[in-house]
Amino acid sequence: LFSASKTSSEVADQSKRTKPFTPSKFAALMAGEVSSPSSGFESLRWDDEDDNASIVRRRGGGGDDVVHTAVLPDDEAPPNSSSILPSLHNRRALYYHPSLLTKDESSSLQIAAEASGLFEEFDSRCAVVIEDGMYQDQDKDVVSTGNAPSSSTIASLLRPILDTTIVPWAREMCNTPSLTVADALIRSYDPAEERQDLATHYDNTAYATVVVALNDPTEYEGGLFVQTGANVNTRKSVPFSSPGDAVLHRFDVMHGVNVRSGKKKRFSLVIWFGEDEDSVVTKTVPWVRREAEECASVHAAFLYAVNSQSGLYGVDTNVQLAKDYYVWASDR
Repeated sequence: LFSASKTSSEVADQSKRTKPFTPSKFAALMAGEVSSPSSGFESLRWDDEDDNASIVRRRGGGGDDVVHTAVLPDDEAPPNSSSILPSLHNRRALYYHPSLLTKDESSSLQIAAEASGLFEEFDSRCAVVIEDGMYQDQDKDVVSTGNAPSSSTIASLLRPILDTTIVPWAREMCNTPSLTVADALIRSYDPAEERQDLATHYDNTAYATVVVALNDPTEYEGGLFVQTGANVNTRKSVPFSSPGDAVLHRFDVMHGVNVRSGKKKRFSLVIWFGEDEDSVVTKTVPWVRREAEECASVHAAFLYAVNSQSGLYGVDTNVQLAKDYYVWASDR
């Protein structure tokens, strides 16, 4: 767990909790799908490309960083609706940091993941480093074979990057000092294989998500896209320029992956954050319920309805409540 008051080494010692071996949740959550026929999506434009000023932030390590933003539109309310729009309507944002990681850091993570053999353990081609706040070599006794590094080797590379770069940046972008790493994985997509799509979805269990390109984005076609509305015509590809570029979005952004072709595989580092340590430990999503009950977001209302319908993430099963929130969201 990564909280404001703990170093990574202290966290690693604390996270040595014993439990029976269970298959990774990512085997199902990140499973690839057969690539859909597509010529690609229109590229998302960062706001400063339209002559608006980009946001300048200062990271913990010092120096000014230019962070580009894209504010995502919501669907218009139905014509017959007289409902007041939620306070977060048309206010969802993506944050793009060029070269958040250096090329050497990105390359080292990719090489370690490829050499680990962990991709072969998952049909979904994931090298899982942290799951539910726990390093996987500690939790599940992931052992390297031969001279190949295990997830502990990837963790030794990732840990200082999280501490000094990714976590401080994510906390600043979200204005949430308690933001805590819940999951971290490296995902591989091979254009030569069939199952290279990741269906459109919300990261329901993550308050915020950071995606970092680990290899040159010009080596493949396609990649991350967002869908801003109900219709597939609202899909926009998220442009990355070089290894180490990072994008952050909150739980309310629907997105997916479409890798169509390329000379090489696509490798990305994905970090899921809880809003605080307690949410990671308890595997709950209080931010979804809070924004739904505050009538702040149609996306939070929809996800709270999903959780209420099926009794997910600490929410009691309540079909009527789920129906109410589905209707509330659809009316807006």
